[in-house]
Amino acid sequence: MPDLSTKSVYRILMPAGIVIIPAGIASSVYTLTPVDVPLNGTLRHGLTDTLTPDE
Repeated sequence: MPDLSTKSVYRILMPAGIVIIPAGIASSVYTLTPVDVPLNGTLRHGLTDTLTPDE
């Protein structure tokens, strides 16, 4: 394993953190935002269905 100085490690990890943290925040916001899903008339009017990723 190469011998890296503290300054080199800082220069590598700081930009990575700057990219990963906003990506995680955006992912959390997207997960908490409801998404409209068209049902294409598969249910009669007034009925509801629970949609999950497993279906």
